[in-house]
Amino acid sequence: MSNEASVGVAILTLLLGVSSGVIWARKRASAASYAVAAIQQRILYAAVREAKASSEELDQFAYIASHDLRAPLRAVANLAGFLQEDLAGKVPEESAKHLDMILQRVARLDAAILGLLAYSRVSRDDEAAVLSDIDALIRRSVSEHTTARTTLVFTDSGLTFPVAPKRFVQTLGLVFSNAEAHHDKDSVELQVSAELKHDRLYVSIADDGPGIEPQYHARVFELFSTLRARDDVEASGLGLAILAKTLRHLGGKVSLHSDPSTERGASLLIEWPAEALHESQANP
Repeated sequence: MSNEASVGVAILTLLLGVSSGVIWARKRASAASYAVAAIQQRILYAAVREAKASSEELDQFAYIASHDLRAPLRAVANLAGFLQEDLAGKVPEESAKHLDMILQRVARLDAAILGLLAYSRVSRDDEAAVLSDIDALIRRSVSEHTTARTTLVFTDSGLTFPVAPKRFVQTLGLVFSNAEAHHDKDSVELQVSAELKHDRLYVSIADDGPGIEPQYHARVFELFSTLRARDDVEASGLGLAILAKTLRHLGGKVSLHSDPSTERGASLLIEWPAEALHESQANP
């Protein structure tokens, strides 16, 4: 074999060896990459399971605590009420005020417990969805959750949409009652509209109240959050937190628009996804 041929064979052998090494290295790198991805996926799944378990435990705790706390609270309310009746006109005015204050505080705490109970029930609510008359449900919600102080301004949309009726009425009612509770005037006007976009129901609710400053927009959706002293307005601070959790649970969302420095009022835009229909309607 000539020198040129020997050199060629040596170079070819070297190249084949390098190529094999590169392929081997690539295979090892690919295998390592898959292994890392698998580990990351397992860690992610474990984290999701742990977070879900923690959330379920928290919901269970809130549910049980709400029930167990209400019994002694009712006993305190009954005892205070008995004392108020028995001592009517027999105690100083200051003492009578103290009894009134006890009953007021008990009622406030009971409302907070009921709100906590409602919050814990959001993820366990299995009410079936049906094709519903949205206009009728909106009017029903306003009627059930506001007083004669409130006037509804609403143009019928003619929409039917798959929702769980009771949940829909109660959830919107949280917004309506909140708007009335925090209003600073004797009369309240609610402007409501509903429309469909991309298979989702959008409900806009605007009030003519004092409004909410932009720096508090995120805070109002937190648990037990109120922007006014509880002695000024009887509110649990849970209504909008329940609203936000319900929409997250369903895969929807809510946005708030308000700036009192430019105009009065606040508006909420609720995005409600189509819920899975009850079998009787899904498979007629």
